[in-house]
Amino acid sequence: MSKGVHIGELIRQKQKESGKTVVWFADKINCHRTNVYKIFAKPHLNSLQLALISSVLDYNFSSHYPDYKESDKKV
Repeated sequence: MSKGVHIGELIRQKQKESGKTVVWFADKINCHRTNVYKIFAKPHLNSLQLALISSVLDYNFSSHYPDYKESDKKV
């Protein structure tokens, strides 16, 4: 991951920019709203979770992980 990038904070930023609510986002990634806030607090996520969130928010979060391979994406 790029130095200085906290992936959870970036996800929160992109979610806010989308104009969608946290409840909408939670529904799209199939979790409870309280878990979304836990995601926002995480500096790293696994590739499957990241691929799903990237799809929902239409942003390539994996670009912040130089070792991420497209073949890791199984969503």
